[in-house]
Amino acid sequence: MMPSPSIPHANSKALAQEVKLKSPSVDKANQNGEELCRISVPLEREVVRSRLDNLNSRFKALADKSADKQGRLSNALASKEVFGCGEASLLRWLTGTERSLAKQQPISIYPEVTKRQLSEHMVQ
Repeated sequence: MMPSPSIPHANSKALAQEVKLKSPSVDKANQNGEELCRISVPLEREVVRSRLDNLNSRFKALADKSADKQGRLSNALASKEVFGCGEASLLRWLTGTERSLAKQQPISIYPEVTKRQLSEHMVQ
């Protein structure tokens, strides 16, 4: 049985919050990296810039994936709620139909009884 979409959705929200909380750390790493680039020799500067670019691209990819997953899970949760409403309605109709059919008697050979039975089953 698959878990309810609300559980992964909550986990996704927690992940998005963690990513948001880490943003200042990434910003601080970028500031420190820029400062290091200013005082470094050219070869070291290239290494620092490369690492900063790697950090920024990975952090952006993580934030994008988190937002995408949260969006997909929000859509799945909305679909589940819509489906659940339709399912409940269908089950009520099916239960009522089964009860109605359980009360039915065999079709009569008499025309007046057959007409009455037919009128009972007509959709209104």
